[in-house]
Amino acid sequence: MNKKQIFLTVSIGTTIALIASTFFYKKTQYPDTVTGQIVTLKKLTLDSAVDYYKLLSKELSEFLELPENISQNYINQHIQIKFDKMQKNLKIAYNIWDNRDNRMVGATEIRKKDPDDPGQFEIWINENYHGGGRAQEAMYLISKAYFEANPTIKSYNAYVRPWNPRSLRALEKFGFKKSYDRVENGKTTDYVLELDRKTIENKTKQTGETL
Repeated sequence: MNKKQIFLTVSIGTTIALIASTFFYKKTQYPDTVTGQIVTLKKLTLDSAVDYYKLLSKELSEFLELPENISQNYINQHIQIKFDKMQKNLKIAYNIWDNRDNRMVGATEIRKKDPDDPGQFEIWINENYHGGGRAQEAMYLISKAYFEANPTIKSYNAYVRPWNPRSLRALEKFGFKKSYDRVENGKTTDYVLELDRKTIENKTKQTGETL
């Protein structure tokens, strides 16, 4: 085989590989905006860092287990990491906007399962906007978008710290079921809960829609 033939073979092989990768890999498509009656979910952007930082009270920072006295630059990097993972199809992340006040009040996301980053679900809302059904509706909106975009996925999980009974109650109220406890050195570190597709299908039927 001469050099021209080798080059031709390599070129054809590379072209086939590129076509195959394009055909078999398709990035999961999520809507940019998901609108509810109480809140609207807007897909995370790098510009979100400014509003994100403004919402971080001491209470919320402790809830999110963030370092004390964090800077805007720290949050910029934090949002950049989230955004990069979205681009790699490793998560879907939305900001939660209050419809009445037309302002960002929290954030939520669902990550792909990763043994090095346990817990797929995250949601938080600034304490000034607790109550009023915002968290429950935000959970429904992101769950519906997630399952619609991933028709073969049957469930996703959430990890809750034992010192956080408020979040545990909110998740169970929404429809999460306890799966098991994570234990390290004989001590429970997290409660692991699961939300299955059927729960969202049933909630969707109640609205007269389909999943």
